[in-house]
Amino acid sequence: MDQNFLTEVVTVLTPSEKKEILDVSETTLFSLGKSVQPTKSLLRICISTNWNEISFDKEKVFSQIFPNQAYVPGKIEKLMVDAHKFIRAYLQTKSYISNNSNFLNELKYAEILWNKNLKHRHNFLINKLQIELEKNKIYDLKFFENKFQLENRIHYNLCIHNLGKGDLNISKLISALDEYYFVNKLSIINRFLLQQKLSKIDPIESILVFISEELPLAKKKIFSPNFIIGAKILEFLASETPLNEIEVLSLFHEIVKYQNSLDQETLSEFFAYLRNICVLSLTNDIENIAIENVLHTLYKDNLERGLLHYEQKLHRSRYWAVSSTALRVGETSWAKDFIEKYKDDLIDEDEGRSTYYTNLANYYFQIKDFERCISTLGFVA
Repeated sequence: MDQNFLTEVVTVLTPSEKKEILDVSETTLFSLGKSVQPTKSLLRICISTNWNEISFDKEKVFSQIFPNQAYVPGKIEKLMVDAHKFIRAYLQTKSYISNNSNFLNELKYAEILWNKNLKHRHNFLINKLQIELEKNKIYDLKFFENKFQLENRIHYNLCIHNLGKGDLNISKLISALDEYYFVNKLSIINRFLLQQKLSKIDPIESILVFISEELPLAKKKIFSPNFIIGAKILEFLASETPLNEIEVLSLFHEIVKYQNSLDQETLSEFFAYLRNICVLSLTNDIENIAIENVLHTLYKDNLERGLLHYEQKLHRSRYWAVSSTALRVGETSWAKDFIEKYKDDLIDEDEGRSTYYTNLANYYFQIKDFERCISTLGFVA
């Protein structure tokens, strides 16, 4: 199969996308280049052809678009460039509309209204978005981005009509910028610190400066749940002193306290950090039964919340981690129930159910039923 950029993109389009592209090509929404009709013809040919089975023959395609004309080298290539630009513009626009938040779309529309001199409609929409933010109860990363973009839009409009009064919304803009900056930076740095503990990578000077200088100042003026918990996780990850079970449980209860103010993704991320902190502590002190009990508590809680599954499926390594932790802390009955309940949820489990039988054998070993343990291991491939 001889594919080019254009045909590669066409092969991954859905049937509905192919239909929409042909429909949109009949409008002037996106440019089709200088040769409009030939580019439309090329689009129809590309979209109706299965390029996984047929090679792209430039001369043959040329004859379909320009019948009774002699082949002109380079002409098809130019049409291919214009056709690909058209498809790219369509996909980019579709992605923007579907993935961008309704809030930012509304804010962009307010800007369009302003530029078209419908300032009263612009102001009405801005006030509506301000009320929407004030009513918001979920402080995820998108919330802080929306808040910053809104305050920046208000600042921009005041600058255009600067009456020499007020601070041009700069105070609110800086506050929103600080929140947006610190919450996002905390999330990134926490990922780095966790990775550093796993792979022993060298520290970054700017992160050390952030921890020692910027973070203490930020903690005095930012009080969103997302920031407060993120900062405590950072301190846990940056600490060289082993954490005790009271500290970990304290943060667990704080996350639960603010759970209604956090989106599901952020909540899942925070609990994942707590579990990893416990695992790291156990790596350094395998006999720390108190931390292992906390980890078991986290597993049980997160399992009930659906945070251990991915698309209703459970990874085999997590299945083992949950069951083996329960067994080590003496929760044998719970472990057995867990092993049986989730045996059909495993990702990429083999036909012989090796993961299930390995966990089951471990259960029998822990309760000292060695005969059943050995017989169960016989099922493991």
